[in-house]
This record gives sequence, structure tokens and C-alpha cells, in this order.
Amino acid sequence: MKKGLAIIFTLLAVMGFSRDENAWKEEKTLDKQYAVFKDNLRFYGGYYLLEDKQIKEYRGALADSISLYRKIVNSNTTEVNALTKEMAALKTELAATKKELDTAYIKVDSIQSFWGETSKGAFSGTMYTITFLLLCIIGATSFLFIRSNNVTVEVTKNLQLSEAAFEEHRKRSLEKEMKLNRELQTERNKHL
Repeated sequence: MKKGLAIIFTLLAVMGFSRDENAWKEEKTLDKQYAVFKDNLRFYGGYYLLEDKQIKEYRGALADSISLYRKIVNSNTTEVNALTKEMAALKTELAATKKELDTAYIKVDSIQSFWGETSKGAFSGTMYTITFLLLCIIGATSFLFIRSNNVTVEVTKNLQLSEAAFEEHRKRSLEKEMKLNRELQTERNKHL
């Protein structure tokens, strides 16, 4: 009975510790494949025992995974290079568009005048300055005109008064002269 128990116990131990050497093939990632592969290896005296067949299978699977990852890396590198070229082209196009936009802003913000192309702000400032100066000149000439007109009106009044006074003086002088001439004639007539 002891022998039967020992055999059953040994069979259970062997069955419980049986290893599936191909379990790693079902895993999807390299890390999990390696972990399952290592767990299913025979271990004896601090060393893993590998069969040549196991090494070749794992090496083949590893090479397949590496070539797959290399293809992915190469396609991603190609895609990155294409995107880099596209980004450089877009940057160039953006720079050209910005330059065109700046040129359009300058054209929109400028006016063609008789002295050349000028910004609207400078043109407005110049026109306001010219208008202000013309208004000052008009104001000064109006002031001078009004002042000289007042002087002219006053001088005209004085001239008319002087002419009237002169005319009156001439009449009086003429009357006086006539009176004197009559008196003289009267005196001559008396003496004659």
C-alpha cells in the first residue's frame, strides 16, 4: 500500500509538473513568449536544459517577430519621412502664403497718391496737415482782408469828409474871392 501511494503520488507529481513546450507559441508579444518559454523549460542544478529543436523553434519565431517589427519600423520610418517632407512643403507654402498676405495687407492699407504709394495713415495725416495749413492761410488772409477793408472804409469816409470839407472850403474861398473881386471892382469903379 505504501508502494501504491508512492506511485500515485509520483504520477500526480509528474502530471502536475508536466510542461507544455509549445505554450509560448500562443502568446502574442515577445515578452510573454519569453516568459512562458522560460517557465516551461526543464531546470536542473541551476541550469536550464534546452533541446536543439526548442532553440531552433524559438530562434525562428524570434526572427519572424524581429523581421515583422523591422517591417513595421521601416514602414513607420517611410511614413515619418513622407510626413516630414509634407510638413516641409506645408511650411514653405505657409511662408509663401504669409508673404502674400503681408503684401495684400500693405496693398489694402496703402493709397496711390501723386507722390507715390503711401499708407492710409500717413496719407490721412498729410491731408489733415495740408487742410489745417490751408485753413490757417484762409483765416490769416480773411483777417488781413477784413482789417484792410475796415481801414479802407475808414479812409474812404475820411476822404469823403475831407472832400466835402474841401468842397465847402473851395465854395467859401470862391465866394470870398468873388466878394473880394466885387469889392475890388467896386473900389476901382469908385476910383475911376
